[in-house]
Amino acid sequence: MVLTNGVEFNPPSGEKAHLRLRMNGQWITALLDSGSEHSLLPTWLINRLLIQPTTQLALAANGTEIPVLGTITVPVMLGPEHLEMEALVSDDINEPIIGLNWLAKYDIVWMFQQ
Repeated sequence: MVLTNGVEFNPPSGEKAHLRLRMNGQWITALLDSGSEHSLLPTWLINRLLIQPTTQLALAANGTEIPVLGTITVPVMLGPEHLEMEALVSDDINEPIIGLNWLAKYDIVWMFQQ
């Protein structure tokens, strides 16, 4: 899969890229973070009853631990594609983060020059 449409770079720096996708019946914008091993979802976005226990840890780029409530698998739509996202869930993040696990699962090719 090649990401071209739906990817937004934040001007003026262009340092952050976001992807628009549909989750739980609503359009969301998620941070694309190839430096994150796991995708992370904030609790406000998901049904807490669907969270499964996990021993998985999440660390921020600066090495501090991000408290994890559990894991969840949610259906998402990227354009016409019906996909699933496996993610850790945390009260301590504000926006969805698409990590390397999701990018690798769907063999995403991130074409920076397009």
